[in-house]
Amino acid sequence: MERRENIMLHFWRIKGLWIRSGILIVLIGWLAYLFPDFTTDMPQPQRLELFASFFNPSQSLFATLLLFISSSVLITDYWVTGLAVHWTDFVVGRRSRAWLLRHLFFTTFIFSFGLMLVLQLVVYGVMTYVRGPITLTGDFESQYLMFANLRASLLAGVLTHCIGYAVFSDFVLMIGLWIKKPFIFRISGPLIALVMFIGLAMLNTIPVLKNFLAYLYLPNLIAPGQVGDFGTFMLPLPSWLVFVIAVGLYSLVTVLGTVVRFKRGGEVDG
Repeated sequence: MERRENIMLHFWRIKGLWIRSGILIVLIGWLAYLFPDFTTDMPQPQRLELFASFFNPSQSLFATLLLFISSSVLITDYWVTGLAVHWTDFVVGRRSRAWLLRHLFFTTFIFSFGLMLVLQLVVYGVMTYVRGPITLTGDFESQYLMFANLRASLLAGVLTHCIGYAVFSDFVLMIGLWIKKPFIFRISGPLIALVMFIGLAMLNTIPVLKNFLAYLYLPNLIAPGQVGDFGTFMLPLPSWLVFVIAVGLYSLVTVLGTVVRFKRGGEVDG
């Protein structure tokens, strides 16, 4: 019982989580090394542009797919499994159901934010080491950069990717609360992303829905400012504001989905 509580309370003690995360980091680094459009004779501003577009589905499909897969096979997998096998009962008995839920979502956010930060540092480091340094002086306009200033764009891009991936991971965890079988949840990450990506894009012809759905369109959350067919280019708002609204909506849906699940009687009792 004590071991189960330690797993639910101290995620950094889960060895399997770090092994899976390490595999993801290696794979992302390898994809960055093979990134086909990155060349040594490319102008400096365009080097940052390519770095910024690395996690864009249209530029690096496999890297984006790995992120979607990781959203349901890393820390969220352990939490959903813990709920399914009732490892949470002892924790709820000593604390409360509300405390446990806050703990699960908070640790998921922190872990996912930190992991995405590490992944971006690895990509930036690989590109710099293999292809040459990326200079951050001057201005450059690009759909992949949120601002013309290169330093501001780099900082904004890194932070928004981290926050967006962390919010999406919490959203996936909320979906996992409705799935009783952990093995089904493990394949849900890319399926959820597919619905929030292609599924919503297919509805962009409905006038009543398209402006609202544009904020839930997944690239507006994980790759703000990089949407060409649906979302920021259809909304009369700057990309950073669209991102803020997307974060708010995804967070609201996550909270509401969690509340409804456990008011109807979820796996966490107490």
